[in-house]
Amino acid sequence: MSCAISQFYTTLLLALDRGDKPAVVTREEVFTYAQLRHTTGNIHSHLKRLSGQIVVTYTGKTLESYAAVLAALLSNVTWVPLSAAQPLHRNRHIVSSIKPALLLYDSTISSDLLEFVKRKDIQATHILETTVGGGELTLPRFEPDDVAYIMFTSGSSGQPKGVPMTHANYIPFIRNMLQLLPFGDNEVFSDFHDWAFDISIFYLLCFPFVGGAIAPADDKADRLIPLDYIDTLGITVWSSVPSAIGLIQRLRPSEEVDNKIRIMFLCGEPLPLSIVKYCFTNMNVPAVYNFYGLTETGVENFYHECSPDDFDRFVNRGYAPIGIPLPGNKAKIDKNDELCLAGEQLMRGYLEGAKSSRFFVEGGIRWFRTGDRAEQQGSLFWCRGRLDTQVKIRGYRVDLKDIEVNICQHAHIDEAVCFIDEDKQQRIIAAVVSKEEDIDANMILASIKDRLPDYMRPDQIIVSKKSLPRNENGKLDRNAVIENWRK
Repeated sequence: MSCAISQFYTTLLLALDRGDKPAVVTREEVFTYAQLRHTTGNIHSHLKRLSGQIVVTYTGKTLESYAAVLAALLSNVTWVPLSAAQPLHRNRHIVSSIKPALLLYDSTISSDLLEFVKRKDIQATHILETTVGGGELTLPRFEPDDVAYIMFTSGSSGQPKGVPMTHANYIPFIRNMLQLLPFGDNEVFSDFHDWAFDISIFYLLCFPFVGGAIAPADDKADRLIPLDYIDTLGITVWSSVPSAIGLIQRLRPSEEVDNKIRIMFLCGEPLPLSIVKYCFTNMNVPAVYNFYGLTETGVENFYHECSPDDFDRFVNRGYAPIGIPLPGNKAKIDKNDELCLAGEQLMRGYLEGAKSSRFFVEGGIRWFRTGDRAEQQGSLFWCRGRLDTQVKIRGYRVDLKDIEVNICQHAHIDEAVCFIDEDKQQRIIAAVVSKEEDIDANMILASIKDRLPDYMRPDQIIVSKKSLPRNENGKLDRNAVIENWRK
């Protein structure tokens, strides 16, 4: 396995030797592979002494930041992306829980976070300081259990959970993508999402392997209305949650959309058949894929290659199937209709050994309970909703209990229940109980603004003095809360 990992990174290293071919494309400038390799080498010379330790990045999407990610992986340090989309409270928690050896930052970082890091006696270096001095790219020794990166997901405790992925966990996913998807010689990959969303692993690694360019959507307008971004930068490989295509569909519901997209990689949410039809009919995309996976199981574990006749084949379901397992992944549905996964992409455990009942061993195989209700029809698997309080919002996995815990930290909130309005673009609704006369929704939102990212803040808050309904066992009856709201 160590040899296979070293071979993977040797191939990545060789892939950077593409001279004047475009590597990073922005509206203002095009950076070549020669520049990317040179910058990666310089940053590598600063990171190689930290092999086996944690390096955090907090940057915009620039030539230097792409080089930093590649340098981190090639140096065998553990990469952790911090996100400007996360409030200061959460980023502080992440830093405190992982105790990194180094923070690489740029001008996008807040002074509060930078001061917090320095107070923790963590070395903080502006990324531009690491791009000078010159350095050869030499690979260290890699072991299968060395952690390549850590992503953080929403947790029921009110704090994000760290998910460490080893080289042996995530590399099979990248290899599957390189073999499965029909990449050409001059692809332009979208970089539409935040790097703290693990779909980023797909495009951050695949673009250099196939000699393509990557085009960052670093402007808020690009993410709200991505049409101009797709057109101006000539995107040919698009990856996003389906709702991002829904933005385009609502803007141009019936007309053709000029674009150069050849490969559509959709994941993170159920894929409506209306989006599938729109991709083929209005956007004329030749290859559309639906992927399914979890952060804990190495990004993606299932795929379905969509076809124009899916709309008619699956019309009674309304959504595309998640398809069949990717090579190296095992799947089964247990007696509770829960989808369980096993295989080489499954993580070894949460950060700091946090216990989880999601892991179990059966027949000598270590399995992971996904929390998704599923069914199998022939060779195809389908997701049919959740068995717990986790949901997907804009592709991010959110535990509704995480939101509830943070709402209840307000001194005058006695109880809170959150649920999803499925009919209106996954809106989060919060029903809260307070005996205080003056508590209103705006006060509650203000109290959680510094603790929860915007995609986890409720879209509607209902404040009541009455206790929330209970079942016969005295437990909170979530279904009754939802029914009362609908009435």
